[in-house]
Amino acid sequence: RNRIKEGAFFLWQPTPNDWQHAGIVTSVNGDTFETVEGNTNDDGVREGYEVCERTRGFGKYDFVLI
Repeated sequence: RNRIKEGAFFLWQPTPNDWQHAGIVTSVNGDTFETVEGNTNDDGVREGYEVCERTRGFGKYDFVLI
């Protein structure tokens, strides 16, 4: 977690061989990270219609470090 910085990409991986959602990390705050994500909405679905800011906990995510 200490290597994840603003500008990194996160990838949601619900199963070992499938990534289903991505976003950009805007900040890291201890046990959570802030993001900007497209293809979502206020209900948090992954097939949404707008760009939203989210607060996420670390879980089944991979990160692409820049």
